[in-house]
Amino acid sequence: MANKTITPAFLKILREEVNEALKGVAEKHGIQISAGHASYTETTFTLKLEGLVEGGLSREAQIYEASHGLYGLPPLNTELTLGKDVFVIKGMKARGTKCILLEKKADGKEFVGTIDQVLKALPKKDS
Repeated sequence: MANKTITPAFLKILREEVNEALKGVAEKHGIQISAGHASYTETTFTLKLEGLVEGGLSREAQIYEASHGLYGLPPLNTELTLGKDVFVIKGMKARGTKCILLEKKADGKEFVGTIDQVLKALPKKDS
């Protein structure tokens, strides 16, 4: 790795390889574990590991559970349609306007939406 520069492309490949390597450790201990947030300079990087006990709620899911009622949002794991795709609510980030974590039901890809997007996608209540 002489004269190598740390780049986002390199970190993406490294994250995939780290996640693959962690599968055995996760199975051995009955947990979920994956590479989390990464930060870097040209010559150094830091990669956070994130873990979850089987059946536990992620940090984002816990935040959503604690605050969804304040915004009139539906319960965690509610399905909703945005455009032509169906998504499942998976959690809430602690900061930012795009803070609702959504998982596309068709392929499991993760997206982030706003509270307003989620509220507009809910079925209208009869008055």
